[in-house]
Amino acid sequence: MPTEKVTNLLANWGGHRGGLGTLSEIELKEALASEKRGKRRETVLVAVHRRYARLRTERERKELKETAGAKRKRG
Repeated sequence: MPTEKVTNLLANWGGHRGGLGTLSEIELKEALASEKRGKRRETVLVAVHRRYARLRTERERKELKETAGAKRKRG
């Protein structure tokens, strides 16, 4: 179930596109699922997915760097 923050963003998409930057990775995943179940607006789905993918990539890259750093310290 999407949070109120996610629901409001999707309901008022035209005036709140900049609000994507305030959502966490989890909230963006909820927004994607909600939009897929609801209005299925292509522009909204693409924009939310783009932001979600960017956050996920940043997190995964950070995890990889941490793993590599831990190996160098032991190695």
